[in-house]
Amino acid sequence: MCSAVHGQQRITGKVTSGDSAIVGATVQVKGTNKGTTTNSTGVYSIATSNTDVLVFSYVGYETQEIAVGSKTELNVTMAPAKSTSLEQVVVIGYGTAQKRDLTGSIVKVDGKEIADKPNANPISSLQGKVTATWPLLANGVES
Repeated sequence: MCSAVHGQQRITGKVTSGDSAIVGATVQVKGTNKGTTTNSTGVYSIATSNTDVLVFSYVGYETQEIAVGSKTELNVTMAPAKSTSLEQVVVIGYGTAQKRDLTGSIVKVDGKEIADKPNANPISSLQGKVTATWPLLANGVES
């Protein structure tokens, strides 16, 4: 009786994607902090009024907003979110580089560090200072 006077009703339903239930999807009354999540079978239950709007969300899926109205059961099928591909970027100590450009470690050796090392072969002077000298020298890394 009290629920009819205040317009409160209990909405139940199931959240799915294709043939499978979505476990842990968030069901929230829009504009409030009142909400719930779906159980292990994708089923939820929440108290609402007939003027409320339910917001269904889950990571990797499009968020949906559905007005409650006079419904007591509301089953929702969620669609996967459109994928947006960001270029993979690696942040290094003094700038950024594209991940595809990094095939090994980044090492900087100042010329002062090897200038006082008497060696007939300059690559020998880099031993112990860098992990892979030949690929770095071949790619034009300055010493």
